[in-house]
Amino acid sequence: MPGAYENALVAIEEKVPVLNISLGKGENLIKKVHEYGGKVISTVTTVEHALAAEKSGADALQVTGHEAAAHGSHVTTLVLVPAIVDAVKIPVVAIGGIADGRGMAAAFALGAEGVGMGTRLSITKESPVHQSAKQKQLECGIEDTIYSNRFDALYCRILKTPSAEKAVKEGRNLMKGFMASFDIAKSLDLSWMKLATSTLAGSKKDKSAKPKSPEQKSDSGQKQKKQESLFKNL
Repeated sequence: MPGAYENALVAIEEKVPVLNISLGKGENLIKKVHEYGGKVISTVTTVEHALAAEKSGADALQVTGHEAAAHGSHVTTLVLVPAIVDAVKIPVVAIGGIADGRGMAAAFALGAEGVGMGTRLSITKESPVHQSAKQKQLECGIEDTIYSNRFDALYCRILKTPSAEKAVKEGRNLMKGFMASFDIAKSLDLSWMKLATSTLAGSKKDKSAKPKSPEQKSDSGQKQKKQESLFKNL
């Protein structure tokens, strides 16, 4: 992700007590955080990723089901959470479709030791989200979202709006995206090349979710060994 390395450096320098990481290998980052007594929660969307995060040294897992806003699993929270709880030995925090005490009780029954409620807490009085966005969320129903990979190449859930529906129907406009990428890079304080590299990496990761033949698995395994962890030099 753009800026991840720099953010990690700041977090370690400030000795942030609890870090949440996702989308990448985190062994070296986790090691550095543990050195000052911090804890790391790794966000995962599959059993495979959960096992990898546990092996990397994560202290807990944030398991994001299909119902979650933004990037979530293809598998529903009801199915994903107990599957991962059975597969790992570290605590699991359930996320996706939980908005009240009933959802929290259900998550605990599935074996989770905590819950996350992003959308629900975003509409609280204390939330910095704009009031217009809060009101729009309150007006929407359970079917007023879209789950698609037409926005940033990774599957995610967003609010159903005319613009969102148009984007899904038409697909990504490469020329428009290219022109907007310069402003996006500037707003993130990144070079355009770094933003483009991160975007392409995300697109390749999404395509890699398809089943591979034995030959493809062998080839990808060799490529993975050559890749350096993002946090190797931390």
